[in-house]
Amino acid sequence: MDEQEVATTDKQAAALKIVNQHMAVAAGVGFIPIPIIDIVALTGVQLNMLHSVSKLYDVPFSANLVKSLVSSLVGGALPAKAAWGATGSLVKSIPIVGTYLGWATMPALSGAVTYAVGRVFVEHFESGGSFLTFRPSAVREQMAEHMDTASSDTAAADSAEPAAS
Repeated sequence: MDEQEVATTDKQAAALKIVNQHMAVAAGVGFIPIPIIDIVALTGVQLNMLHSVSKLYDVPFSANLVKSLVSSLVGGALPAKAAWGATGSLVKSIPIVGTYLGWATMPALSGAVTYAVGRVFVEHFESGGSFLTFRPSAVREQMAEHMDTASSDTAAADSAEPAAS
């Protein structure tokens, strides 16, 4: 492996670490008991993640553009799952039972969506892309695949890391 391949691998590993950290925070956001506030907080986590990843790849960041891209990506790739996420947020408004139902669904969905969004953008940046060249319609299938494998991918990545001694 030449020096450039090592640097790319190191950069990608650092980017995936950022994605995994934000996935965990996003799962925690799913426990926010107030409907809609959880969605706003999740958007903030995803924007922060993409800002951090874009800095790593020296890609200019625009919050308004990124919000639009993520909304288009999530809304187009996962209509049923995204609708379930909105429903999971709104069901929290039902006294007592709603909070528990929301807690049962939102953390996993929030984490999986955040992981998938992060992976799609890391792959895009790895190929030399930017936010301006990102086309949500071109990566919707990848997004859905990353959603479906979110927990197995992170489990594999965690087991591949050397143990601290």
